[in-house]
Amino acid sequence: MSNQIKRVLAQLSVSMSENLPYVKQKLSKAGASSGNALVYSVAKYYTALNKLAEEK
Repeated sequence: MSNQIKRVLAQLSVSMSENLPYVKQKLSKAGASSGNALVYSVAKYYTALNKLAEEK
C-alpha cells in the first residue's frame, strides 16, 4: 500500500470518528434507528452531505 493511500485512509478514519457522534445524535433526535453499516456510511460522507445540503 502506498503512503498516499495510507494517509487518505488515516484521514478518513479521523473524519469518521469525528462525525459519528453527530450522526448518532441526529438519528436519535429524528426517532430513527438504523444499523451500524448505515451509521458508518453516513459518518464517512457527513461533511460532503452537509455541504450539499447548504448549497440547496
